[in-house]
Amino acid sequence: MTSTSILKKSGSTKDMNGARSRSAGHKSKGRVGNRVFNDLLKLKPLASVVEFDEQVDLLLQGIGAQPTLSKLGATEVAILASYVSVVDFTIGDLIVSSSELPTWIGILLKGKMSTMQDGKEIHEHEVGSVIGVETLFGNETRGHHIVGQTKGYIAVITMGTLLSLCEQAPHLAIFLIRSFGSKHLESIANNPREHSQLKWNTVTADVLDMVNEWIGSTFRPTEMGADVADDLIERMQFHTFDPDEPLLDRLSTDDYVCFVVSGTVQLCTNGVRVQRVSTGEVIWSARFFDRSLCIHDVVGESAGILAGIHFKAIEELATSNVHLALALLRMLGIDAAKNAAGLFGIPPVEPTALKEASGSHHRASAVEVFYAQKLKQLESEDDAAPQLLRRSPELSMDGEAVDGESATPPGMLRKGLSSSQLAAASERLEAYRDHSRLLESKAHIRQLEDEVWRLKKANAELLVQLEQAKSRHGGWFAQAADHPDAPRTPRVDTQEVVRLRGANSQLRKEVEAARGGDHLQLLEELQKKNNEYAKRVLDLESQVLKNEASMQELAEARLVVIRKEDEKRAEIERILEVKEETIRKLEHKFLSERNKWTQEAGALNKALSGLRRQYNDAKAGASKLDRQLGRSVQALGEELFVVENENRDLRRDLQHMRVATKCMGIAFLMRKCLKQRSLDHLSELRELEAQAHAEKLSKEKRQHEAQLRSLQSELAQLKHERKEHKDVVSAITSELNVLRVQETDLRAMLHEQTLQINMLEADLAKQRVAGRAQLAHAERQAAMEAQRVQNLRKKLAATASMANEMQSKVVRTAEVEAAFGCLLRTDPVSCAFQPMASRQNTPARSSQSRGGTPSQSRGVRTL
Repeated sequence: MTSTSILKKSGSTKDMNGARSRSAGHKSKGRVGNRVFNDLLKLKPLASVVEFDEQVDLLLQGIGAQPTLSKLGATEVAILASYVSVVDFTIGDLIVSSSELPTWIGILLKGKMSTMQDGKEIHEHEVGSVIGVETLFGNETRGHHIVGQTKGYIAVITMGTLLSLCEQAPHLAIFLIRSFGSKHLESIANNPREHSQLKWNTVTADVLDMVNEWIGSTFRPTEMGADVADDLIERMQFHTFDPDEPLLDRLSTDDYVCFVVSGTVQLCTNGVRVQRVSTGEVIWSARFFDRSLCIHDVVGESAGILAGIHFKAIEELATSNVHLALALLRMLGIDAAKNAAGLFGIPPVEPTALKEASGSHHRASAVEVFYAQKLKQLESEDDAAPQLLRRSPELSMDGEAVDGESATPPGMLRKGLSSSQLAAASERLEAYRDHSRLLESKAHIRQLEDEVWRLKKANAELLVQLEQAKSRHGGWFAQAADHPDAPRTPRVDTQEVVRLRGANSQLRKEVEAARGGDHLQLLEELQKKNNEYAKRVLDLESQVLKNEASMQELAEARLVVIRKEDEKRAEIERILEVKEETIRKLEHKFLSERNKWTQEAGALNKALSGLRRQYNDAKAGASKLDRQLGRSVQALGEELFVVENENRDLRRDLQHMRVATKCMGIAFLMRKCLKQRSLDHLSELRELEAQAHAEKLSKEKRQHEAQLRSLQSELAQLKHERKEHKDVVSAITSELNVLRVQETDLRAMLHEQTLQINMLEADLAKQRVAGRAQLAHAERQAAMEAQRVQNLRKKLAATASMANEMQSKVVRTAEVEAAFGCLLRTDPVSCAFQPMASRQNTPARSSQSRGGTPSQSRGVRTL
């Protein structure tokens, strides 16, 4: 990420009064900052103030303190480090001001921050806290601001960078979105008001045709593949609705995003229809990003089909069909997130350190240290239970935990607790221990990966040493494949040369004996040629001796090289056998670990099925209570109807009695004189009867009122029981979500290990192919050396043939000289003119004058 620094000093703002009041007590510790982060973020991109390695270390510290993000591995942390920007802050820096809408999310890596309101500190943020979730995903402004309390660092990821991460690493981006936005969704879902839930229908042939037509027009199967429709229909749910049918409530807790496949729906606010959603549009895409549409209810306008897809299904789809997952993400929330972000204006960030992150094996050690510390903390006995319960908000039963805060009251594990509270606490502790065992298995797998990587590195070093040995020995290393069976260069036989030398000396003597007369010049020329031939023979003989010595030395050097290479090859084969044995052991260990994980996954599935059964039972109990409440209300209405009928009859009787009393009074007045006394007695009697009847009516009324109060108390008790059942159902739902997350992590981990084993096998096959190629190259070099030896042998044979030719020439020269000498001694013309005495004495004189003897002359004559 190449950009300039954002840390500039700004002028006074409206929200700086609280920052100055908070920082007044820190003037002696250092300078008071007055930087406004959000204003600077709108102007220019961010720049990290630390190097990449230090950035990864800081992220590991901050993520380790954040329970949800602590599930990320070393590779994911390195990728995230190449996208976020680490910015420093100091005392009094205004991080988030009130009445503003930041376009970034921050993770506190080091130091502390405070939430200020009216100059007072209302909350303190520790390491691992997430800043800006409500403003970015909830589209809400807050009435307070956040100020730096000490010096520290915060990792900032903007909405533009988050969108870029969706294209480069969609699985990680979805995990971050769910991790940052889930708490806001839970706070909305915890509202006790009733909400409507969709009942998904079975897909019929007509519905399937309409869905295929909608998919073909929306997702372009020609670009993404022919199996787009099958993938979507397999992961989607469908609902056919009627006009004026209530579909979705704004307080619904369904984690589904809905598409209008056919028909139209209306968005309503307090019963007033404010917006129409037509075919092909998305409903509630913003609930996962900015919550901007969650003030509306959804009601059907015309008959049609509604399709829904769970966000978990999109997360799984990111591993099988990335293009389709990205298309869904763009439809579901990226546009809404852009609209909610407002003026972010930040270009996408190129992942410059992504390649470095993929190869940083040394980062796994820091993660392993973190897991080891967490496991050591888990193994503590008495004092660890409250801490473990407080540090696992994602596993809490009530679903109200917040990052860095206690999910359980501090005095929960003291004396005087109820059995249900202790049972819930023990269940949460057991669930956290299961999660820690999974973390331990993950750390063990990383150790195995490091061991395999170390073995591969050692193998690569051996190959480098082999190449160095080849370069040191040069071309003679290729004779290793030839071995000692290669033929040696034979010694040249010099007896022929010695014989040629003797014949030469004899010829020289005869030439000296025959020298004289006119033929002296011819003899001298022949002697010069003879000397030249002798010199050439000597040169050839010395050259042959030198060649013989060099060939002997080369043969000995070759044998030494062959022995060394045989020893080295044996050592390499032994090391490779050891490595292969180690790899086989690691594979066996991995298979055993995978079997153990499979068993644990089976156990988790069993526990999940048990929780599902409990959830179904609780749901059935809630429906049964609803039916009982309905029957009770109906019986109460019937009793109220009976009481009203009785009151109506009593009023009618009283009216009749009043009419009768008036008639009797008239009669008494007509007979006043005759029955005065009787009338007095009768009037008293009627008064007594009326008083008794009124008392009877008042008594019956009090009885009915008591019955009504008892029925109302029963109704309130039934409502309270229904609320408790709803709480139990929500707790079981949260446990189910945790188990689903764990199951997904386990499956992803198994998939990663399978891919790594396949990569190791592929590397081993590549190494074997490379070894075979090197052996073939050595064989070709040996063949070339054999060809060179054969050429040298041919040259020696040519030299021998030249020596033979020279020898034949010398022999012919000797024969010519001998023949010439015979002609000189047996000339008949010279013998005819000499007298007998002179003929008899001439040879002796000639021989004595030349210094010879008679025997020598006879020998010459004989020749």
